[in-house]
Amino acid sequence: MRRLLGVLSAAGLLAGVLAGCADQGGEESAPPASPTSSSQTSGGQLTLTGKVQSGVEGGCLVLQHDRTLYLLLGAKGVRPGDEVTVTGHVSTGTMSFCQQGTPFVVDEVTTP
Repeated sequence: MRRLLGVLSAAGLLAGVLAGCADQGGEESAPPASPTSSSQTSGGQLTLTGKVQSGVEGGCLVLQHDRTLYLLLGAKGVRPGDEVTVTGHVSTGTMSFCQQGTPFVVDEVTTP
């Protein structure tokens, strides 16, 4: 019985920690980035232009636009510090180990 209570207590603690990690409506902070621009195209496509930055986790790349930080997924050949224009779409419901930014699936990368 004592062991069962210990397991249940640990499970409850884990659930509380995970709930505390949920988005609470606060803004993510990011280092200042160069000015960016975006335009909405048909079919939910979005075009963002700006300077790529390293994410908080290794191998993760982000791009900030206004107050939204985008996690670049599938941006081949892009490195931190690159000025790029990316076209793609926001991917709702995508989970990532990168732990930051709105997931953005990149269809095309160009350099201005």
